[in-house]
Amino acid sequence: MSIKKWGVGTIVKVVGDGDNQELDIAFPSPVGVKRLLANFAPVNKIE
Repeated sequence: MSIKKWGVGTIVKVVGDGDNQELDIAFPSPVGVKRLLANFAPVNKIE
């Protein structure tokens, strides 16, 4: 679950907080939207 696997995505929804926070991330086609636990998602902010 990294940029090497799915590419660059955009966080479109954040649900919950703390250890239970979930991120809905939209990746380019054909991957689409994936829901990941924030604790385990290797997410880096790109500016």
